Amino acid sequence: MTRLIRGFLLFSILLAGLWVSQRDQTVPVVLAQVTSTPVGQAFAPVVLRPAQSSTTPPPVTATLSPTATHTPVASLTPTTTPTVTPTSTATTMPSALFESVLLLDGVDDLAMVPHAPLLNLGDDESFTVEFWFYVANGAPFPSQLDTLVCQLEAFCLTVLRQSSPADRVQFSLWVNETTFQTYFYHVWLVPGWHYIAATYNHIDQSLQLYVAGQRQIAETLPAPIHISDQPLFVGNGFPPALEMLRLSDLVRYDQATVTVPAVPWSADDHTVGLWQFDKPAGTQIF
Repeated sequence: MTRLIRGFLLFSILLAGLWVSQRDQTVPVVLAQVTSTPVGQAFAPVVLRPAQSSTTPPPVTATLSPTATHTPVASLTPTTTPTVTPTSTATTMPSALFESVLLLDGVDDLAMVPHAPLLNLGDDESFTVEFWFYVANGAPFPSQLDTLVCQLEAFCLTVLRQSSPADRVQFSLWVNETTFQTYFYHVWLVPGWHYIAATYNHIDQSLQLYVAGQRQIAETLPAPIHISDQPLFVGNGFPPALEMLRLSDLVRYDQATVTVPAVPWSADDHTVGLWQFDKPAGTQIF
């Protein structure tokens, strides 16, 4: 469907749960897929297809392992994967949050959005990234760094799981292709769901990191964020689940405390991408 907003023709595409607004483009090109690559092999990004007259993107074939499925929480059962390194404690599976979750194996499963101009976050506009992630067990030993959401050479949200000191939630931003600043907050990530929100203001290079609705970091980047041509990765190496991811083209929060979402978000005029992960088990494109 199409609609006219602020002088732009926006295409709002509901693609298996992914809402994407396309500005000044004739066809949608941003897709998300879940894939799994054998350990030791490089991940091959999906190539964007040429523009076509249709407003519906052509299908993309994804490959994934049995554990890299979008699984309704009601049917979650523990799985055994030979390539997964055992954790220090028994793994528990996610309880219900918003109907279903994106379940990953913690080794090589991820969701990827190929790069498109729409993903030039920070380029003459601010942005907010927010989502839920699930911690299944206590801190591992030795420590491990897990990627939650990342666009290399632009920004990354990661967690450093460690037994001492407390775990670290980290917000990294690049100022050029090779230089980045990492801001982090120590917190014990107990088993269960955790809500994270991160913002960047392109006018004054200020940034914020919210954990469980509380602003824990408010800093200023020494230079404007670097605009990257890399794809956006979700959950690369992270076990076991993520839920409800939203990218916005403005700073949605600027107060010390924000309300942790209790219901799924709906897309609005500032939504760049919205993943609800609410499709049937086995879904590979969101």
